[in-house]
Amino acid sequence: MRERILKLLDEANNKLQANPDKREKISRLDRTACIELDNTENIFFEIKGGSITVRDHVDSPDIIVKSTSQDFSDILDRKLDPMNAYFSKKIVIKAKLMDKLLIADILK
Repeated sequence: MRERILKLLDEANNKLQANPDKREKISRLDRTACIELDNTENIFFEIKGGSITVRDHVDSPDIIVKSTSQDFSDILDRKLDPMNAYFSKKIVIKAKLMDKLLIADILK
């Protein structure tokens, strides 16, 4: 799952770099994030200056996404609707509302 998420983040960053309007929209943001899977695996990244950079570790991330590997995979495979997963707490996003919308926009 880790490799799949790293690929997803890389693709999201490539989309940002290819879309000046979207890149400009987030260029002033400075956020750190963590995707936590199965309470055991963490993937950290930073959204800063209009790009996404994977990090080894982030202290006190602004955005925390928690899920099981299976549920996260099902969301990516479109077997599980992201909104249904969110409302049924199969995916938990700890962040300010604007940051939740940011993550949704970047990862689609």
